[in-house]
Amino acid sequence: MDGDEGDTGNGRNDQVVDWLELSPDLPHLIARVSELVLSLGYDPEDLVTLPRGELDRRELAAYSAGWADMVAEQLPAIRRAYEERITVAYLQGQQDARTGRRPHRPPPAPGPAGGGGRRRR
Repeated sequence: MDGDEGDTGNGRNDQVVDWLELSPDLPHLIARVSELVLSLGYDPEDLVTLPRGELDRRELAAYSAGWADMVAEQLPAIRRAYEERITVAYLQGQQDARTGRRPHRPPPAPGPAGGGGRRRR
């Protein structure tokens, strides 16, 4: 069978699929796609068919790359603002300057008059 177009000795499954049996409307679909491609002025060679999963994978990769680019652009400014906030908090005397909150203070020790050292409001 040398040179025969039906030769499928490329290591794939040798079972032939009858697409018309599986999808009898396939010729109509191909004809409609051809009409649309030509009516929009594209060459048939410009038509690309992708499975939905591949399209989703490519879109997700592009979306992720866009976010990575944005983070790479914005991260230096975010770090500068964070360092400025820490510096200002440190200069104001806050011990825990990383969070911008005042540190938790333990309750005062009980006084000599009893009462637990707490003031009542």
